[in-house]
Amino acid sequence: MTHNDLYELFREYNIRNYCKGTHVPRNSQIKCHFLPKHGNEEVGSTGSAVINSVYEEMEEENLKPNTIFGAYAALSRYFEFAISQGEIAENPVRYARSIRPDV
Repeated sequence: MTHNDLYELFREYNIRNYCKGTHVPRNSQIKCHFLPKHGNEEVGSTGSAVINSVYEEMEEENLKPNTIFGAYAALSRYFEFAISQGEIAENPVRYARSIRPDV
């Protein structure tokens, strides 16, 4: 299954199970910052290096730390969803570099 395919399931799951203030930004982060480069890749082929590259690209765009933290949180949930769907065994976000909100 590709990320584009899994995203459709993830998006629908979020809409059904979370309030608008949660599902809209979560889905947007995946759609805007992850899928453009990785949507056609197989879910099982994504490792921590890919996750780190997403963070690096966001930093190069001079996005705020809280925006990057939002991507971290969304990707973490996305890959937890992939685990629940039987697509992967481990969450690659856990092995990527740590992202913290700006305090």
